[in-house]
Formats: sequence, structure tokens, C-alpha cells
Amino acid sequence: MRHFIGTLIVLVSLVSGTESPICAADYPTFTDRHKAGPDFRVQGEYVGKVGGKYAIGVQVIALGDGKFEGVLFGGGLPGAGWNGSTIFYIKGKSDRERTRLHGVHGERLEFQNPSFNGSISDR
Repeated sequence: MRHFIGTLIVLVSLVSGTESPICAADYPTFTDRHKAGPDFRVQGEYVGKVGGKYAIGVQVIALGDGKFEGVLFGGGLPGAGWNGSTIFYIKGKSDRERTRLHGVHGERLEFQNPSFNGSISDR
């Protein structure tokens, strides 16, 4: 996935005329989970229920340095229950034991949405 993102950035840079494009080599690809770092353990797809009733799916994306962004889908993950319309954006960061996530909103998704909070931990 990181390789694809790097390639996309190169294409956008070339089209926009940027002098020093970013290349795929700037975004490492890992095939060994032990070498990928601690963020790799958190990144992924999660399913659960809010209030024990409402199904949700969450895709968590590692940004590096313990920071994360993601998308929460109402009804479940896309292709596995998502209702096709309910979607919320999340951001968060990890400390030693837990990754805390909160909802975000606004044109640039920069304002915290106190209605959505969650965490991921080994416990």
C-alpha cells in the first residue's frame, strides 16, 4: 500500500510541474511484521458494536510516529455490512499501552468531534 501511495504522489507532482517529485523509494514497504514497527500492530480493520447493538467497521491507517487516521463505517466494513452512507473520520495517537482515537470534522478534518472516542489496546 505504501508503494502505491508513493507512486501516486510522483504522478501528481509530475503533472503539477513540481521540480523535486517524491518517489516510491521515500515510502518503505515492509514484508516482515517485526521490522515494520509498533504502528503496524495497530493498523488494520476492526469490527464491533456500539451500545451492543449498532454494528460498525473501522479502518485504521498508520501515519508513522504513533499517529493514526481512519474511517468509521456505519453497519460494518465496506463489502461486509456498511450501509453505504454513514461515515465518520477519526484521528489518534499511541502511547506505550493504548491507541486513543477521536472523531474529527470540519472542512479539513481538524476539529475534534467529542461524540466519537475509542481506543485500541492489547487488553
